Amino acid sequence: QEMYEIVIGGWRDTKSVIRREPQGVERALATQPRLCSDSEFRWYWAMLKRGVVSVGVGEQPGRGVILAWKDPDPIPAQYASFTTWDHTVTFKDIRVAPVDTDMELEDVELN
Repeated sequence: QEMYEIVIGGWRDTKSVIRREPQGVERALATQPRLCSDSEFRWYWAMLKRGVVSVGVGEQPGRGVILAWKDPDPIPAQYASFTTWDHTVTFKDIRVAPVDTDMELEDVELN
């Protein structure tokens, strides 16, 4: 099953990962603790552009990058889904849109 799996605040909110298949090899890993909050809503974004899968925190896509990975054999994004593991989560103000061709990532090191 070809897909990108993005985990934000997994492992009790201690790490985040990008994988190319469910429960697969970690292609990018961030160990920034406490990205999630049970007391306030937080903005997150994910983007696929020119084979680079990136994830960040904040309202502006391309800024606040926490994970980025250049897939040598990118797969097209057709769907988005959201789930949780062991906590109740409320999703709010979800936006799915084409990436602006002028949008650039802030300088990040790609895995």
